[in-house]
Amino acid sequence: MKPRNPYSIVNRPAEVTSARKTAEDMVSTALKRQSKTLLMDRVPPALMEALVSNSSQVWAPTLTKTAMRRSARAAVPAAPDLPSDVLKVIERAASGSIASTVGILDLGAWVSRLPDLLKVMNKSQDALVFLEVQTPVPAGLIKMKEPLARWAEKLLGRSLKEEESKDLMRNMLADEFYFFGESVREQNKLDVLVGLTPAMIAFEENGAPRWNYFTAGNGDVSVVSTCDLREFSRQAGRPYEAAIGMLIAAQVLASRNDMKYHDETRGCIFDFNDERTELVDSIRGMHIDAECMKHFKGMDEAQNAKNLIAALARMKETQRG
Repeated sequence: MKPRNPYSIVNRPAEVTSARKTAEDMVSTALKRQSKTLLMDRVPPALMEALVSNSSQVWAPTLTKTAMRRSARAAVPAAPDLPSDVLKVIERAASGSIASTVGILDLGAWVSRLPDLLKVMNKSQDALVFLEVQTPVPAGLIKMKEPLARWAEKLLGRSLKEEESKDLMRNMLADEFYFFGESVREQNKLDVLVGLTPAMIAFEENGAPRWNYFTAGNGDVSVVSTCDLREFSRQAGRPYEAAIGMLIAAQVLASRNDMKYHDETRGCIFDFNDERTELVDSIRGMHIDAECMKHFKGMDEAQNAKNLIAALARMKETQRG
């Protein structure tokens, strides 16, 4: 049985025991046995964390005859081979500049094909490694209309106007998520963390409330909304997961390269989409336009970004990794 999602960090506090040490030894042994070029100290820490945290749960002990004989003689379980496609991602992530790790935390969006999306994103380029993070999430981050209105009115110092009140729907308060997200990022040795919420996103900017956004970020922690995204993807003729990948990639790439979203809707991943329905055009176009390509920090960064978005644009509804 193949691992369901090798790109997943599963937080299990009980693993800080001898069982975890055994898992670490098994992962290290498998990597050294399978790769003659991999430098162990160059594997991104969060990627190693994913391999270790999953090793005992989802790795199948389908051993070679040599490994079976070795296992029979040893008290420690033999290390199973990593899938070849996973090994290639690890080798690419450890070559040249060590890849940055991006944790994806599902905050109730229930993205069933997230493992397939991560495989596509990881195979396409070698600057970023995308990892699912499975960890308990605090309740109360998403606000319904009344508490959200109180939050907005406190910042504004006045009552909401009628048109403002009509526009106010269920939103996640990004500012409340950032503190929790930073602790998750640090705990799991990630460079960046992105949360996926089924609600729209609200946050404070220059002392004023903002709401009904698709993405928001604060340094190394960001949040992406999947609200209406399934319908928008259908209208654009692309898979739902590809649209999620596009929003994640745009947020991460913009932050890494100090880029800003542009007001014009050009079918580019960096369209601002002031009108929510304009996101359909961005999903349909799903590319990085020539003007935005100029703002990447170096040719390698630009090429990796281009490869990533091209891989998302090629995704099909029935695609599996």
